[in-house]
Amino acid sequence: DFSEEAAKSQVELSDDAAAALGPPRGYSGFFGRCQDRHYNRIREDIRKKGITKEECADFCDDKTLCKGIQFSPGVCDIFTSKMPVYADDRSSYRCYIKKSVA
Repeated sequence: DFSEEAAKSQVELSDDAAAALGPPRGYSGFFGRCQDRHYNRIREDIRKKGITKEECADFCDDKTLCKGIQFSPGVCDIFTSKMPVYADDRSSYRCYIKKSVA
């Protein structure tokens, strides 16, 4: 169905456009899911749904122990116990490290 294809294309463009804007202010970023220094995927300490990348960064900034965030459209994962160092290149995810703890 043409309308379904058009809707799918719009979502893909929106995801690409959001990724193209780069990391939130005060963060450096990687493409993919966050990993530790041993290339293990880091499990989130806090998960928030239905928020923007900027709201995710603001939420992290409000947490003293927050080291970084992992964002995919509409899903924000906050890391307080392990420091993200790498990312696995998964296209729909972005890993951002708070510059103040890097």
